[in-house]
Amino acid sequence: MTKRRVPPIIYDPQYLIVTRNANQAIVTAVWTKPLYDNLVASNGMVYDNTLNQVVIPETALYQITFAPRFAGSAVNSVMGARVLVNGVISKSLLLTNLLLANTDGMIPLSYMYYYSAGDILTTECFQNTGANRNLNVVNDLRTFWSIIRVSNP
Repeated sequence: MTKRRVPPIIYDPQYLIVTRNANQAIVTAVWTKPLYDNLVASNGMVYDNTLNQVVIPETALYQITFAPRFAGSAVNSVMGARVLVNGVISKSLLLTNLLLANTDGMIPLSYMYYYSAGDILTTECFQNTGANRNLNVVNDLRTFWSIIRVSNP
């Protein structure tokens, strides 16, 4: 009896990486969607820059990373990042910039979650310095959002 050779499973993950390549003013005390203006990489996912959202193409486990990069501020304040699914908060993170006064700060929000096909993802950021505060770009450090499917559907 001969053994049959089973062909390997080829996993072609879906992914999307977008960045913000110019400063964007974030109004104080208002959750605001970053306006991504650069598609870094994509395979099977589309960023809708009119609605600032991504529609999940297949039900699967996804790795989500959202990292807004705020300009420094002399005012002690709160900075926040959150991901919404179908308009409902999925994950969020709030940090004080007490230790980041007058220096730029990035909020790394990263997690895995099982999303369903058709789920709509958006990102928002927050700051409460009492004045506008920029999402800014310095050298190659910028606000980014990545979505990577990590399991087969």
